[in-house]
Amino acid sequence: MKKFLIIIVLIPNIINVTAYYNSEKLAADFLSYKDVINTQEDPNNYELDKEITRREMAKVTLRLSEKNISDKCEWLFEDLKAGDWWCKYAESGLNYGFFAPNKYFHPDLNISKIEALKMIIKARWIKKEETEDWRKWYVLAWVKVGLLEEKFSDYDTKARRWWIFVIGQNAIEYSWNDEDINIIEDLINP
Repeated sequence: MKKFLIIIVLIPNIINVTAYYNSEKLAADFLSYKDVINTQEDPNNYELDKEITRREMAKVTLRLSEKNISDKCEWLFEDLKAGDWWCKYAESGLNYGFFAPNKYFHPDLNISKIEALKMIIKARWIKKEETEDWRKWYVLAWVKVGLLEEKFSDYDTKARRWWIFVIGQNAIEYSWNDEDINIIEDLINP
């Protein structure tokens, strides 16, 4: 009986992994090629189905922005600790207006879909739509330029890494220049 229950518990997880694995894994590979995230030899190490923390999202946001990242930390957030690898991303993002000037950054909290979308839009200079609800502004902007297939309203749902990687890739592709396209064409057609 125990063996049967274990199989039932594992099957949904296996199905869930393969349901998103191909295109989302390619998005992760694309972002690693663009030096937004770390390259992983083992695709499982991308942890595509896990939620993403605010500290990780700070790094993704700054890398997507292509702006200079300061190596100095002035301890602008009270929950920064000496030697935190993400301090430079959090404070650089604050200086560029990607993050709100709050007392705490809350680096260990997982980020919601709308927070992540807002950060990427700010990082990639995509113009938002003006509506009665600021959350709709960001969603409508992405749908309008074709970076999201459809609107979403589950704003506070925690963002999964694969989702961040897909919208990050879309944001880069939206603002590609000829040099990017030539490099990728050379890789595809050696």
